[in-house]
Amino acid sequence: MSIETAEPIVREQTKRRARLLVNPTSGAQGGLSQLPIIIAALEQAGIEALLSFTSPEQTPTALAALAVQEGYDLVIAAGGDGTVSAVAQGLFGTGVPLGIVPIGTYNNIARSLGIPNVLEEALAVLVQGKPWLIDSATANGVPFMEVAGVGLDARLFPVAEQIKSGKWYQAISAIRMLRYYRPRKLRIDLPDGQQIMRRPLMALVANMPYFGVGFAVAPLAHPDSGQLVLSLFEGMTKWELLRHFALIANGRTIKEPRISTYEGVRFRIAPTVRSSLPVQADGNVIGRMPVVFEVVPHALTVLVPPTSTQPK
Repeated sequence: MSIETAEPIVREQTKRRARLLVNPTSGAQGGLSQLPIIIAALEQAGIEALLSFTSPEQTPTALAALAVQEGYDLVIAAGGDGTVSAVAQGLFGTGVPLGIVPIGTYNNIARSLGIPNVLEEALAVLVQGKPWLIDSATANGVPFMEVAGVGLDARLFPVAEQIKSGKWYQAISAIRMLRYYRPRKLRIDLPDGQQIMRRPLMALVANMPYFGVGFAVAPLAHPDSGQLVLSLFEGMTKWELLRHFALIANGRTIKEPRISTYEGVRFRIAPTVRSSLPVQADGNVIGRMPVVFEVVPHALTVLVPPTSTQPK
């Protein structure tokens, strides 16, 4: 699969103008500790960067959209997957390139795009990288970059986020939920018009291969394919499901015959009986079923390493 490139970035003697958006809480040490290295590298490359910190009042999406209005040549997201995804939402359809400095915990989006996790190498991509047009996706109109889904994952994510923020006592709630959760029968409309009935523990729709703790949930997903990958986790116990996710953490891939996969531009999933089941997109609960997942082809321009032919 070849990379479809956007119009090349013109590198003249005059400085390029970039908006540098930093999440100060990303990563183990926080984005602030990386700032001197990032700014020095940009200045040395002749990139004039305006620094802005993201906050609940100044969201990454709003700051990125403002940078487009102000005519910046490049918008750089320094943070984890949540920051990168939110910045991307402000750039969809604009043609303004997104540069990524992955200083989060897992950096799944950077991994999917072939962007190095080493800071100095990632900074080199901002200077020497080539622009690549990639897809986005929506769940009931809400954009997501990585993975969305319904089932056990959507039930557990809100609790998992609380645990991640330090509320360890919520682990008891997670264990209780895992124990008592029962999969629901779902009606799934496939892109070819076929309708199937399944009772999966979870149904995930992926635009990129990795999610969560580097889980390789959809190795077949490519961010420029114009296709989404639906994975149905069936015929396994909850403990077997947990074991599978432990095996695919940190980018490892294994074959699991009990996972059914489908590729297409649009999937609709609904419960077969009246029920209020949550839907998650990139780890955030965004509503309830029924839900329609759709690909948005070539929505975003992102800088990737110049030698990349098929980022993994």
